[in-house]
Amino acid sequence: MAISPTKDDCKNDAAKPPHNLEPCSSTSQGTILGNDVAPPKTYKRRFIGMAQLFVLNICFTIAWIDLAPVVDFAAEHFGSSVPAVNWFSTSFFLAALVAQYPASFVARRGLKLSMIVSGAFMVSGTWLMYGGTRVKSFSMALTEHCVIAMGQPFSLILAAPFSDAWFRSGSRATATAVSGLATSLGSTIGQFIMAAWIQSKDDVARGILYQSIFLSAICVTIPFIPSKPPTPPAQNIVQDTSLSHLQEVKTLLSRVEIYLAGISFALTSGVFNAISFLLFQICMPYGFTIDQCVVAGLLLIVPGLAASLVAGRLADLFGCHLVLLKGLALLDGAGLIAFIWASSSGNFGFLYSISTIISIGVIAPNGVAVEFVTEIIYPLKPELVLAAMWGAGQLLGAVLTIGCGL
Repeated sequence: MAISPTKDDCKNDAAKPPHNLEPCSSTSQGTILGNDVAPPKTYKRRFIGMAQLFVLNICFTIAWIDLAPVVDFAAEHFGSSVPAVNWFSTSFFLAALVAQYPASFVARRGLKLSMIVSGAFMVSGTWLMYGGTRVKSFSMALTEHCVIAMGQPFSLILAAPFSDAWFRSGSRATATAVSGLATSLGSTIGQFIMAAWIQSKDDVARGILYQSIFLSAICVTIPFIPSKPPTPPAQNIVQDTSLSHLQEVKTLLSRVEIYLAGISFALTSGVFNAISFLLFQICMPYGFTIDQCVVAGLLLIVPGLAASLVAGRLADLFGCHLVLLKGLALLDGAGLIAFIWASSSGNFGFLYSISTIISIGVIAPNGVAVEFVTEIIYPLKPELVLAAMWGAGQLLGAVLTIGCGL
């Protein structure tokens, strides 16, 4: 007579793997980390690396916008024109674009290595730029400014890979959003400190010296950050590394959603970069004062910073990445269209309102967009596609800055 298995027997059988399979700790695609691997854990030291990445990206944005608030003084110092000085920021975009592709390779070798390379470019470039500024050599200062720019992609594309390596899935969008705030916050900080350091044409070299000291002090601490967590933050299916580079590119080019997310990201990023850099030159001819332009510049940044944190947390809690991106895209489009009449209106209240709307529409979705793209290309690694997205935004920003700044 056959004996029916009891409920406890079924539980025990279900808990055992098939007899011909062994626990596996492989890191190939589709393999879950085995039982012999340490349990998932997050470490407080992750905030050290996150803070370093945050301030590093702030420094690059400060370096990008360094002469924009004092463009008239810089033109007098170098004996050139305002459109010529605008090339400092324009060339920054173009030089960073050149380095995006190599940065995607270095980032895959290690997050800490990528940050060290980024810091090396920054330190060498900023001191050489100071030398060119000290001797009033426009060409030398501009060339070394481009050296600084070539280091930016090595840290700019690390927000999503860093959060993926150190944070659990329920907090990654927020972590990515926080890291992404640096590029926006840095422009605000840069406008204030450079305007405070440079108040006449005689202060230009001194202001760049202060900037060089500040940037170098930040980069000195990079070698002391942790390179990776001792154990993964979650038992994830590990990203595929078996594809060749050409196969990965072909796979990415065949994904329609990459174009939809990437093109919109590049467009908003490029337009915002141009507006934030040329804001003073756009508004002051219509009667706005420097103080009013400063307030508009703050409103172009600060509301978006707060909204970005909220958007990132909502994406973590409810997984509503796409809904947030669509809603904020509509808000962004409305703000950019209204900005056509904001400067010519001469009404500072209207300008402030539109600046706030653009800030929320552009900055708030950045972290969500980066995390969304990282999710939809899984199990491919995100460095290459993020480099392409940021690079396209920088290229468009350079084109618009050239076209609008002449």
